[in-house]
Amino acid sequence: MLAILDPIDYLWICLWHYHGAFARPSNLSIHEKGGLLEFFQTMWHIVKTLVLAWIMPGVDQEGLPVPSLGYRSLMYHCNALSSFYTTIVLAFTLHITGIFRLPWLIESFGPLMTWSIIISFLCTGAMYLAAIGFHYGGKPIRMSGNTVYDIFMGASLNPRLFTSRPAALGRKNWDGVDLKMFAEVRVPWVLLFLIAVSGGVKQYEDLGYLSPNMGLMILATGLYINACAKGEHMIPQTLIVFSLPPFIRRVCFAGKPLPTGANDILIPPDP
Repeated sequence: MLAILDPIDYLWICLWHYHGAFARPSNLSIHEKGGLLEFFQTMWHIVKTLVLAWIMPGVDQEGLPVPSLGYRSLMYHCNALSSFYTTIVLAFTLHITGIFRLPWLIESFGPLMTWSIIISFLCTGAMYLAAIGFHYGGKPIRMSGNTVYDIFMGASLNPRLFTSRPAALGRKNWDGVDLKMFAEVRVPWVLLFLIAVSGGVKQYEDLGYLSPNMGLMILATGLYINACAKGEHMIPQTLIVFSLPPFIRRVCFAGKPLPTGANDILIPPDP
């Protein structure tokens, strides 16, 4: 895992501090600040997205029979589209009021990526311990006996939050927020779009215009998350949700949209 994460950090250093050139030990000189503010901002995005997944209106989709649950089907509340549009309105409101400037995302790209990686490790460990110790999300399945491998591959098949009747908010077909589907669509690709928008706003503030390249990035990431959100009701029919695999680290890797959006750093002017 470290062999994967280290090149991601190195890529950001090359892009942000060396204009895309390779950073070598002979010319390495970085003075970067990143503290608890970036941690709380990352957690704010995750918590905000989770709350939207809980309260926003959407379509209820019945999943396929789950063999480990005696072929019982679970219900999935698919509201990614309304949550995505709400996020756009919220981000616009916070930006124009000065509470949260959108360019801050691209300006704090490195610290945000680091905290996202750390948080994904912590979430993976917590989910593994909860599955092993308390059978959270069902009994552990497909365990190999190798702790490192099992932590990476996951042990819990159907982890959910807000499953109580009061949390249903009057909805009849309510089985809670499925964390696997939440982590697969909501957190990463909404953040990827916001990073592109952040780069566009920064470019406009610094140069007074939006370049075609940056406009293309905003359009592409916007169309991508929009399509994922519109087709969310198809996800419960896939193997990754109802049968294979358990809640693995790859699913909850909150840092994956950041290296994907690293090309946005090359488009705005240098810091």
